[in-house]
Amino acid sequence: MKRKPLEARPPEAVEFEGRKCQLRVLTREVLIVATHTVGGWKAYVGIVPGRSHKEEWPTVLSYGDTLAEDVARFLFPDFADENYDR
Repeated sequence: MKRKPLEARPPEAVEFEGRKCQLRVLTREVLIVATHTVGGWKAYVGIVPGRSHKEEWPTVLSYGDTLAEDVARFLFPDFADENYDR
């Protein structure tokens, strides 16, 4: 089965504790999540077991590493006009 390139897979809208977020799956075990913050928005990358992304993605918000702004803006164009919270 041929996989679609990353650009062809749009972020999935998800919600965590009342915050609207966007989820991107890089690989089965690597997820990136963008969320609104008090100062704008931020994206996190994290490793998960890869068994159920719907259950695992909130872990990335809690324990993931902050993604570099330029990479985050490329992956989440819907946030382009907002401040990236460092």
